[in-house]
Amino acid sequence: MKLRHNRIITDALREIRNTFSRFLSLLVLSALAVCFLAGLRATAPDMKKSADLYFDQQNLMDLHVLSTLGLTDEDAEALAQQPGVAAVERAYTVDAVVHLTDNDYIVKILSFTEDPGINAPRLVEGRLPQNARECLVEPLLLEETGLQLGDTLTLDTGDGDYADALRTETFTIVGTADSPLYVGTDRGTSSLGTGKVSAFVLLPLSAFSMETYTDFYLLAEGAESLLCYDDAYTDRIDSLTDSLEALANVIEEPEGTQIDVVRTEPVTTAPGQTAESQQIATETASIVGTSAPAAPKPPTLVELRAFVAARSTPQTRPRIRALLAGYGVAKLTDLPESDYLDLMREVEAL
Repeated sequence: MKLRHNRIITDALREIRNTFSRFLSLLVLSALAVCFLAGLRATAPDMKKSADLYFDQQNLMDLHVLSTLGLTDEDAEALAQQPGVAAVERAYTVDAVVHLTDNDYIVKILSFTEDPGINAPRLVEGRLPQNARECLVEPLLLEETGLQLGDTLTLDTGDGDYADALRTETFTIVGTADSPLYVGTDRGTSSLGTGKVSAFVLLPLSAFSMETYTDFYLLAEGAESLLCYDDAYTDRIDSLTDSLEALANVIEEPEGTQIDVVRTEPVTTAPGQTAESQQIATETASIVGTSAPAAPKPPTLVELRAFVAARSTPQTRPRIRALLAGYGVAKLTDLPESDYLDLMREVEAL
């Protein structure tokens, strides 16, 4: 039986032969489109895995515990004994002003511990502090202030409750580092200066002279083996959060004290500034050289709690509760976000 030629195939081959350059162009464009779409599909999972690897390497916290009256060693021991808690790290957080020639530069001061500390900084240049008079800074701070390694940095914590939070005001810059606590360009807000934090400074625990801790950072058992963007991780952390919030409700604290357990949200933005943190992708959010500072970004609930906690004393607690009652709420979590700044101004005036 004689096979007949397929006229469609014959016509297609003839068309390709007669217009080969056009065919080749369409083939290349189609291949590029396929490669581009395949890259898009692979990028998101790769970014999530890279971020999760970075978080695990730096021991990024799973939970953040705050209290309006500060936290003690006894609180840390009680948390460490709870099922599902793998580690508890005591920490301090304080805002400060660096007085420059032309303006004031607001920084967030964070405590850190060396390996295997939680939220371990990743050294970029220089070395880690070896005593309470040395500090690490993020690379952006050197870029915006003109300071260099070996220079001294004077930190002014103001005249409020944190006036004596540090053992000394002058520190030697011995290195630069990224922190897993900051994976974006925002450094938060402050009650000092313009209200916008521009960079962070890392100090050893021995540099602080506070009677109580401002923060606890927690690691959850088994969380390191889970991808922080998966539902399994979210379910495990939510379960631990619920159990710790129940513990906070029964801890015997002075009237008016509020203990909050805050879940760490995985970032969904791309890594940037250094190999991977977006601390790691720091924007030039400088207030250096600006003639008119921008309006401060509305604070988050975590920042509001920290702000109120810093100013909560036996004398001011009744007045703070009265302020909340004026807004028609009994606790900070019920306050509308639009009223955060107004409440902060009123608390600052107490």
